[in-house]
Amino acid sequence: MNWHKDWNLKILVVYAPNVSSSEGTKNKEFWDKLRIYFERNPNQRPDIMAGDMNVVEAGVIDRLPGRDDPEEAVDALDDFKLSTQLRDGWRDTYPDTKAYTFHQTATGSQS
Repeated sequence: MNWHKDWNLKILVVYAPNVSSSEGTKNKEFWDKLRIYFERNPNQRPDIMAGDMNVVEAGVIDRLPGRDDPEEAVDALDDFKLSTQLRDGWRDTYPDTKAYTFHQTATGSQS
């Protein structure tokens, strides 16, 4: 997206595989593939990422009821963020705040 003068803003929108399904390892593979792609194509590195990551780094604070995701998936997301120099803006600004954007009516869970 053209942002200002000749600077383009690169936005990556993702819908990652669900880590809690029987296909949970696909979430880790998803982040690994993205990391490798952007390591090989650094000029394509995103400035912003949005979407449904289907994994949280701190299950106790990022989910209600709290539960952790598989360590392999969490580590793969973290490695991707480090590699692309992306940061979780919400968590940086509100490190201890519990606030949820998704409410599952059937179970009452939130994330």
